[in-house]
Amino acid sequence: MPELNVSLGALALKNPVMPASGCFAIEYSEALDFNQLGAMVLKSVSPISRPGNPVPRVCETRVA
Repeated sequence: MPELNVSLGALALKNPVMPASGCFAIEYSEALDFNQLGAMVLKSVSPISRPGNPVPRVCETRVA
């Protein structure tokens, strides 16, 4: 298997695979070993102000 090691500043990662913030949760742990990821992104920041998403951002649903 090819070496995929990368550096992000002083941070050394075994690969560049990092799921985006909010898109990946514990529900996926049975489908993918999280130790295979280079990192987990918990929250993103930007130097530019952004309005964000309008509410409601979360909607509960029933299990069929």
